Amino acid sequence: MDPSGPAGAPRLSCEPESHRLAVKRAIDLWFHEYELRSGHQQGYDEGLEQGIERGLEQGKAEHLLKLLRARFGPVSEEIEARVRQASADRLDAWAEHVLTASSLDDSLAG
Repeated sequence: MDPSGPAGAPRLSCEPESHRLAVKRAIDLWFHEYELRSGHQQGYDEGLEQGIERGLEQGKAEHLLKLLRARFGPVSEEIEARVRQASADRLDAWAEHVLTASSLDDSLAG
């Protein structure tokens, strides 16, 4: 009897051990694909969260720069760079302080 199926395709064995190995290979492949998708999704989620956080920081920096300009006039490139590099917490503190500060330097103190 010819061990190949139609058009030369290999025939599947009816042996229990062959069946067990085929099922194990299918399950292993499924888990491998699942892990790849899960890792990809996790990377995507982390990247999205970082992008959102960075966008919020940029928005806070722009808002603070507008407040500083409205209150004290033009700001130097040095001050602008300092504001753009600040953390979200620092930007929040400066934004609150700008309301009561007597000078631009005083606004960014601390």
